[in-house]
Amino acid sequence: MKKLWTVFLLIFIVCLIKPEYNFCNLSAEYKGTHCFYSSQKIFDNNATTIKNGNGFIISCSTLNAKSIKNKINNNFLYGESFSFKGNKEQINAILKKLKVNIVRQENLNELYVLEGYTNLLNESIMLGEDKINIQIAYNDGIITVGYPLILGGF
Repeated sequence: MKKLWTVFLLIFIVCLIKPEYNFCNLSAEYKGTHCFYSSQKIFDNNATTIKNGNGFIISCSTLNAKSIKNKINNNFLYGESFSFKGNKEQINAILKKLKVNIVRQENLNELYVLEGYTNLLNESIMLGEDKINIQIAYNDGIITVGYPLILGGF
């Protein structure tokens, strides 16, 4: 009987542990470009690697992002982002899907930027007093989503 309870308890604990949301799965829902910011250079026919200071920007189609990410050691990955042509309704859909708590938002002429936090993504940074792990920018019909921040341009 003890073994049965132990197995039940282990199953219960496993059900409580939430896996990290896969950012590449989110980007694959949108046709665009996914970028990884890493100190590790990779070679893949489906990606372009550009040296940027001491690191590299690895760009690929959002459809290839998951396979490219599997080639990058997580210890050398500083962040990632994806960009696609979209509208503000798609921003709201992403916020809802990730259950983002918006911490800050700015509207500068045609540039709209927001920062937030979601429990679905493990990595985060402190921006002032706020914990941030998602940044979204909208400019001239292009949406850029960064985790934990947008490290490239937008």
